[in-house]
Amino acid sequence: MKLKNIVAILLLCNTLPTFSQQVWTPDNGDGTFTNPIMWGDWPDPDVIRVGDDFYFVSTSMHYVPGCPIATSKDLVNWKMAGYAVERYDEDPRFDLKGGSLYLNGSWAASIRHHNGKFYVAFCTPNGWGIENGHLNHNPDNSKWSLTERPGYMRLKASLAKNLPNARNTLTQRVQGPSSHATVEMDVTGLKDSNTAGFGIFEFPYAYVAVKQENGMRKIIMCNDGKIIETAVGNYTKDKLWIRARATDKDFTARFYYSTDGKEFHPIGNILNMGLGLVWTANRFAMFNFSTEESGVDGYTDFNRFRFAGK
Repeated sequence: MKLKNIVAILLLCNTLPTFSQQVWTPDNGDGTFTNPIMWGDWPDPDVIRVGDDFYFVSTSMHYVPGCPIATSKDLVNWKMAGYAVERYDEDPRFDLKGGSLYLNGSWAASIRHHNGKFYVAFCTPNGWGIENGHLNHNPDNSKWSLTERPGYMRLKASLAKNLPNARNTLTQRVQGPSSHATVEMDVTGLKDSNTAGFGIFEFPYAYVAVKQENGMRKIIMCNDGKIIETAVGNYTKDKLWIRARATDKDFTARFYYSTDGKEFHPIGNILNMGLGLVWTANRFAMFNFSTEESGVDGYTDFNRFRFAGK
């Protein structure tokens, strides 16, 4: 995948109108700080200093781009600097072809600097040697676009039996102590057998989605593969808003939907967030997949991603 494609994906939150409120910061503004420094799942950290700057690398496992790198002047305030791995080409299962490679990819990364160049090394559990938007596996670049409808992220459905097997699932780590995210989606481009929506991705996972069958769209809530509730059996509007809320108090997530972007209704049940995919974090996730070949390339347009934490 060319670098411009990675940049395009990672700039999704700038391409789609985004909002961030009450995001956690450890800096108290008076020369002191409050732990945790980075309130999220950033496993296996390795930190070095080069001149006046500090550099941090973390494990990302199967997510791409991989090995996120952050930088700081004071070890308190960190910002993303880039990634060390564009994609994994060693096995077709990194493209979700013939299986998956969850929990493979990069483990226990370390970063070093020598003669003006940075080096990142990592372990690969399968034997081989983007944070504002990680994909669950290597992307299929023919199934997403930022140009077909300017201002929108278009996700086209690939064939998959369920969310864990769906390509181009775009994710963002949840943040402590609590956070929620909301998406606005236009579903007029869906085909029969498409499921498009938003939720929390890990093992277990849960989401709210529009599922189209026999020309009719349903608003559903799915928890770890089981449909818990069908809130609307024949949804005729073009747009839907979906919200997921996560908290570290009891490690749960709750889900909501809106037909006007103003009034949100709870749907389904509570997700007890787990770490079946260890060291990879629970993540907000946008997706679109088709359970039948005839539904491939049905699309949904995401117009807005709104993240808030505290």
